[in-house]
Amino acid sequence: MKLRYREQQFMILAEHSPDIIIRIDRQLCHVYVNSAIEKTTGLIPEKFIGKTIKELGLHDPETCCLLENSIREVLETGKEREIEFIFHSKIGSLFCNASLIPELSQDGSVEFVLGVVRDITEKKEGEELLRAYSNFITTFKEMEYQRISRELHDSVIQLLGSAQFRFQDLSEKILKEDRKSQCQAERVKNLLDEAIRETRRIARNMRPPTLDDLGIMPALRSFIEEFSDRTGIVVTLNLLNAERRYPEEIELASYRLVQEAFSNIEKHSQASCVNFSISCTETLLTMTIQDNGKGFDPARKTTSRGFGLIGMKERVEILSGSISFASTPGHGVTIHVCFPCPPSYPPPEGRKIKDSHGRA
Repeated sequence: MKLRYREQQFMILAEHSPDIIIRIDRQLCHVYVNSAIEKTTGLIPEKFIGKTIKELGLHDPETCCLLENSIREVLETGKEREIEFIFHSKIGSLFCNASLIPELSQDGSVEFVLGVVRDITEKKEGEELLRAYSNFITTFKEMEYQRISRELHDSVIQLLGSAQFRFQDLSEKILKEDRKSQCQAERVKNLLDEAIRETRRIARNMRPPTLDDLGIMPALRSFIEEFSDRTGIVVTLNLLNAERRYPEEIELASYRLVQEAFSNIEKHSQASCVNFSISCTETLLTMTIQDNGKGFDPARKTTSRGFGLIGMKERVEILSGSISFASTPGHGVTIHVCFPCPPSYPPPEGRKIKDSHGRA
């Protein structure tokens, strides 16, 4: 009696659901389909009963294989499964999310698989718009960084250098007449030296000329050398088939990721050494950054670190890459990044490969 009541309640809920609800037996045949299926496929529910996904011919072979294999997995393991797929329906291509839930018989075996299929096209389109907007903002920021970096180098650094030269000449004349001013003159000279070094560092961090002229690897070597000298943290760089040029967007994203990762190491990790590996296959650029610092609990990361990790993730996803973070308190942090890249990338005009002396 209870079983019949529960089945009646299920039917009432299923028939009023905007989502497609199906029930599939161990032979992969449909035994129930709700009325929402007709709006998407143009077929009444009765057309599905007793037929497999493959027999219905509503999906391309790849999607059909994905769906049937996923259902078999739920039947065999008794564990829920969630998948996404594209369905080319009579109303256009739809992004769908399917939750596959095992239904058990009285002896505990899986008797049916209940599928709840939801149209997530609007969600996917919104995510795509958000990625496009994020990409636009990132591109605009990089253009501004490049412009400011050039102005710092071509204007501010040149002015400071000129002031330094003139002060040196002036101080030598003053010192001949007033030896007491020597200490003050030396302080001013040191301040000018520091101002030039700091301005160069800021300009380099915003957009290093090495990145555009020589590529990602020379730029990273320069960055790591400066980082180690400044922080005292030992960095070991391992390269495997990585000495080549990559598309500009990948080189720039890789450099920004390394900047963010090493900034986190400097601010939060208390690490004494870092292992940094870069390798490249014909179609994949891979980077791994591992420190020996205090690590963190990913579930309880701080706000500042959290925003940094989110920004890194967004940069990678824009270029269809992947990124993972592994850490436990007391055991450092490992960041693993992969970017898809073309097997052979000729630098575009204006981005020729140059040697260490700047010769093309």
